[in-house]
Amino acid sequence: MILVVHNQKGGVGKTTTSVNLAVSLAHANMRVLLVDGDLQGNATDELSCPLEPRVARWIRHDIFEPVHARENLDVLSSSPDEEWWDVAVDLVQRRFSAIRSRYDMIVVDTAPSRSPWVTSLLQAADAILVPVDLAYHAVAGVDHLLKIVPTHRLIGFVPIRLDRRTRQSAIMLEALSASTGNLVAPAIRTSIEVDRAAQSGKPLVEYAPHSTASQDYIELAGWVVTRLVAQAG
Repeated sequence: MILVVHNQKGGVGKTTTSVNLAVSLAHANMRVLLVDGDLQGNATDELSCPLEPRVARWIRHDIFEPVHARENLDVLSSSPDEEWWDVAVDLVQRRFSAIRSRYDMIVVDTAPSRSPWVTSLLQAADAILVPVDLAYHAVAGVDHLLKIVPTHRLIGFVPIRLDRRTRQSAIMLEALSASTGNLVAPAIRTSIEVDRAAQSGKPLVEYAPHSTASQDYIELAGWVVTRLVAQAG
């Protein structure tokens, strides 16, 4: 199963969501590949893997050499040193088709763009998950996003940085629910541990496993699996 995590807006938690989902699924004994589809290599960095153009080699030259980052978790790293965005949809689909049987789940982090590469990833996806920061402009942009993302592959919107102490957060969550119907996934509560984990080079679910946000990501991983099983059935 290929799960693409995407939002064309930056700073909404795509990478943190991709990494912690991948690690949570690996902890649940699933064979997982994390594809760092963003040239900035932030997902690679959050797992303390070398910034190497392994995605580029795979796409351009069919050389598939992921890094074994954790038990049950391989990482296909990216590097800001290489440009390879202009790719055909059918080529990307062929690459994923050749490796998908090796893993229970392939999680793909994406750049906040509408490049041919990101478009190809969205077309190759079995499912798409969209993190949404609970700020006004991010929630207001959901309607536009629904016109871009292949909606038949969309499994949910993940509310990020939910603060149950504030009315504004509740209003934004309500607005997101009104915009997307039953597509709201379990929310990720705000936590200072998220930034601390990123700086430490560890995923949140390993750095602070008992934090509220960590528990939320573990819940989200279970929700994703349940959703995908129901979708496949």
